[in-house]
Amino acid sequence: MLHLVYSGMLVTLRSRQDEKSFTVPRKSDGLLPCIDHDCPTMRVVFRYFDQRATRVFVTGSFVNWELLLLLERDEAGQFWRLEYQLPYGHHRYRFVVDGKWAINHEHPFWSDENGILHNVVHVRPPNILARGLL
Repeated sequence: MLHLVYSGMLVTLRSRQDEKSFTVPRKSDGLLPCIDHDCPTMRVVFRYFDQRATRVFVTGSFVNWELLLLLERDEAGQFWRLEYQLPYGHHRYRFVVDGKWAINHEHPFWSDENGILHNVVHVRPPNILARGLL
């Protein structure tokens, strides 16, 4: 069983099956908005370096901050990793490491209007002109 504080609420994972990803209930109505990824996407690899961590999740604007995705340890045990399809555009994200918010200081990050740090990624469409397709 794993307990996390997420958006001011205590969230409990009850089984190993729940740990791949789970949704966080909304305070208002208990319903999650539909997150539509009907647009083109590109594979992004999230990495977090912490050999002492026991569980690492990532969440962000690409899932409306309402889904935690579990990262897996690499074979050498050096870092945590997750491949995920993101739609083109600018995305903010943060990690949850053993129940606490964190960012990867090795990747681009910025501070929001409340002084909270977020990692950022900009997913660009492939350069069609450079590939000679147009």
